[in-house]
Amino acid sequence: MAKTANKIQTSFSVWQNKFEAAYDKFTADLEGRVLTLRSQGLSDAVIMGILERTLTDEVGVFGPFVGDIEKYTDDLSSVIAQTASNSEFDPEELLDWVLDPTAEHCDGCLERASRPPMTFVEHETEGLPGSADTECAEYCKCTLEVAE
Repeated sequence: MAKTANKIQTSFSVWQNKFEAAYDKFTADLEGRVLTLRSQGLSDAVIMGILERTLTDEVGVFGPFVGDIEKYTDDLSSVIAQTASNSEFDPEELLDWVLDPTAEHCDGCLERASRPPMTFVEHETEGLPGSADTECAEYCKCTLEVAE
């Protein structure tokens, strides 16, 4: 359980670092946009109106920031879900790499699913679903299931 908690904490720390970098870029972009508008002689009231109208635009300074945060949060959610689902196994149980029937799969996942069952430790050594050790990385929808 402690190992799972450490993995989740590490994933959250990575998310936090990405968020901080996105925020720093956003504030720099916003400051630059305001300075540009001021240099064109626009008042702060007019600038505020322009910024308010671009709150939901994908192109303005807010859109890329919101998009980045949504992506990073989706990535974090996937990693946490995969980490939690991968922490439930007895280290000696034989597990199959199972392809999600609704997802597209990378070559790495297809190859791993064709292998005979392995223990959790063996899977962990080569990389677990969602661990970024396959081409689909954190977008992996595969799971490990107890072999029959």
